[in-house]
Amino acid sequence: MAIILSERAAALSITKIYKERLMQSAELVAKKELVSLSTAIDSAATKGQDSISFKLSTSVTKLEGAYKDKAIEVIEDDIRSAGYSAQRVKVNDVITGYEISWAEEESSDDNNGGEEPSGDPDEPAGPTVSDANSLKDAIDAADSATTIKLTEDMTLAESINIGEGKSLTLNLNGQTITSDTATAFTVDGGSLTIENGTISGT
Repeated sequence: MAIILSERAAALSITKIYKERLMQSAELVAKKELVSLSTAIDSAATKGQDSISFKLSTSVTKLEGAYKDKAIEVIEDDIRSAGYSAQRVKVNDVITGYEISWAEEESSDDNNGGEEPSGDPDEPAGPTVSDANSLKDAIDAADSATTIKLTEDMTLAESINIGEGKSLTLNLNGQTITSDTATAFTVDGGSLTIENGTISGT
């Protein structure tokens, strides 16, 4: 009895080894298929294409059962890891190939036309003004620390008061304020910082 059991164990062991080798062979077949796929993709990309139809070779399609499943698994894992999009092509529910695409998504630069964001990212957000009236309105509306930016030269017919509790930065942005009075701004309990431009009297 022991001899018979030993013979059965040996037979099972040989069968297991045989199946493992077949599985390894299936993986090798898949890897050879991937070499062909890579070559096809490179060729198509060189021609400016962003997709191909790839037909599996008979080396893969003739595999049976678990061995074919293993080969397909290796192929599809590699396609996904490479970042490609793949759609299976089937004939009578049998996988015969793939529709593969690799169109690149538009980058954020493409989405905004390649333009750099405008303005200084470190500069506090605040209103922009283009004339004396809008400047006075922006100063009157400011309730705390605010940066106001000019977009045009302007002339002040009267002095603008910076009231208590207001802490303002006036970014002239390279523009010039011309004042018709002796003092363009009067500071009454608040604070005012003027930068990047010129204030002149008439």
